[in-house]
Amino acid sequence: MFFAGLGSSAWPEPCSSWVSMQKRSKQTENGGWEKAATLLRSMLSGGAATVVDLLVLGALIEFAHVHAAIANVPAACVGALVSFWGHRSFAFRSMGPWRRQLALFLVVEAGTLALNAGIFFLLTSRVPLFAQHYMLTRLLLSNIVYLAWSFPLWRLVFVAKPLRVKG
Repeated sequence: MFFAGLGSSAWPEPCSSWVSMQKRSKQTENGGWEKAATLLRSMLSGGAATVVDLLVLGALIEFAHVHAAIANVPAACVGALVSFWGHRSFAFRSMGPWRRQLALFLVVEAGTLALNAGIFFLLTSRVPLFAQHYMLTRLLLSNIVYLAWSFPLWRLVFVAKPLRVKG
């Protein structure tokens, strides 16, 4: 009679909790790899945008004889457009509404510019070591802002919307 009342409903099924735990573990593992792959694709998109930006800048200065300060603006705009389309289609593989994403992307980019400019100014104007090594400072700062600000926000901007099937 020790087992009285201990029917199958009293015992949790060992397989069901183990299976759900394994599913969660696989989702976490796959999610981690997918996030890493997205980060890598994002870095490649940003690299391509930078190359295009520099090529346009160089072409405007060298061939069109535009002053560097003036040529910087259209070059940066072209680079930003390449960055947007690269991140949207390649890095995040988003199918969301592109106009809304472009507007949000520009807001994030404005924040990125403000953070990079403001922190760079503070570091180089107050710490002589950072001023002396301004290129390294800029490189490190840009990467920190990218990882802490741009990439996390772009993951929100470029959320892939599931397609709705009309039935």
